[in-house]
Amino acid sequence: MGGTGHGGPTGRLPGGTGPNLPLECGKCKKRFIKEAGCNMMTCACGAKMCYVCKQNITGYQHFGTKCSLHSDTNAIHETDVKRAAADAKQQLDPNIKLIHDPTKDVL
Repeated sequence: MGGTGHGGPTGRLPGGTGPNLPLECGKCKKRFIKEAGCNMMTCACGAKMCYVCKQNITGYQHFGTKCSLHSDTNAIHETDVKRAAADAKQQLDPNIKLIHDPTKDVL
């Protein structure tokens, strides 16, 4: 079946912004992160989610049309973190000038 994950500390930035790392189950709110396997995540409560679009799904029919069943997990995590950094910067002050801007080449 799909990949499984484990709970752990959230990947959110201060203030509650940030990527969905780890992903939160839409049914029981348990948190997990993909380590390997396909993008259909099955929570311990039985709920299924797509690791790419973070939506609740019913099964494999979701894949192939909108999201890929297999993808580079590190690339997904990198994109989520970069997007969260850009969003956090925008929320703080969109005109802020940083000496070392980690969002300089983001998306």
